[in-house]
Amino acid sequence: MNKIAIGTSLSAMMLMSTSAFGQVLFEENFTTDVTASWTVNNSVSTDNAANFFFDYSTISGIPAAPNSDPLETETRGMQLRTNEFFETFGGFSVSPTGLDLGTGDYVVSFDWWANSIGPFPVGGSGSTQTSTFGVLSAGTTAQEFGVAGSVDGVMFAATGDGNSGADYRAYSSQVNFSYQVGVPAVGEPDLSQTNGVDVYLAPDEDPGDGSNQRNNSNAYYAALGGGVAAPLAQQALFPSSQDATLTKVGSTAFAWHEVEISKIGNVVTWSIDALPIARVDTTNFATGTPLATSEPTAGNNITFGQHDVNGSSSGDPNETSLLFSLIDNIKVEVAISALAGDLNGDGFVGIADLNIVLADWNNGDPPNDPIVNPLADPSGDGFVGITDLNVVLGNWNAGVPPGPAVVPEPTTLALLGLGGVAMLRRRR
Repeated sequence: MNKIAIGTSLSAMMLMSTSAFGQVLFEENFTTDVTASWTVNNSVSTDNAANFFFDYSTISGIPAAPNSDPLETETRGMQLRTNEFFETFGGFSVSPTGLDLGTGDYVVSFDWWANSIGPFPVGGSGSTQTSTFGVLSAGTTAQEFGVAGSVDGVMFAATGDGNSGADYRAYSSQVNFSYQVGVPAVGEPDLSQTNGVDVYLAPDEDPGDGSNQRNNSNAYYAALGGGVAAPLAQQALFPSSQDATLTKVGSTAFAWHEVEISKIGNVVTWSIDALPIARVDTTNFATGTPLATSEPTAGNNITFGQHDVNGSSSGDPNETSLLFSLIDNIKVEVAISALAGDLNGDGFVGIADLNIVLADWNNGDPPNDPIVNPLADPSGDGFVGITDLNVVLGNWNAGVPPGPAVVPEPTTLALLGLGGVAMLRRRR
């Protein structure tokens, strides 16, 4: 599937991918104990634990998060754990108490680490849990998936060990479970889209089926890493649980990842390490589509959480020390629309943006020729070609160059445009 609609949703996505940042609306680095400033929304179904001043270097061998102040040596963040004893499916969430980001456009960024239990690649006892992150929530109830009416905003989830059939997921107040992939059965609502736009951005490697669009096995997710072992300190401290075996490619455990969730207009987009993962358009939430249970989002707060996708707790004796998520260096900033054609978001339209288009030239249509980098298709027509080239050329040289650059003369650009027309003729 992976259709990309032209209109409000596309425009919002383009703004997300080329946004500059303005006023800081909220920031938390967990360098002090901020427990009193956060609300823990516990599930009634399972046990949970949140530590807002956790020193993750003490037993875990985890380095400082990438956006930590280089002048500081602290390694503290927020640790989230769930279902250690209750033997049941469930999870919980936490939110800054009383935070209201308003209705404007903003970007939430943070560092995220998922820890898991070996041996890998299949994982040890109960190793498959998800980290969750969301926006547009009231921040006063547990954001749980699989519980009708639980998610009151837009929430995303990812496994650490890559051992779920759906390692990357999106949820919202529109549906009672995660957005799906593939073609719906006759007469059933299409739960792979919101407002006519696909939720998951990985290419459909099984055209018409979409069975692995949410799974680490999709080549799209290889950019996120995987194929790593638990930190050596964990192997030394917990030899019965951790060893040198490697996680699955396309999974996220045992590495810091830089996560962004942008809210631009009605569109919420989730990216990991600058790779767009999913987007949800909330435009029609109040209309009861695609399901009668659809509800508008409930607030303007952010959420973080942990969820166990299994109906039993881990039997590993080291579970409480090894199975968790870490969040550090949270920042929420006003998103300011940047320049059309500034595909890499550096505030200048130039050769770097042109190269993004050319690197993916002629990709995208038919469906078995996917767009590798969604930024290369600013026109949103599902094909990287002359229309996308013109988006860049139409605003060429606008903005402030990020550094010394060679700027082609207008005559060179004209020739490039003619070359683009010639390449267009070779469209498959």
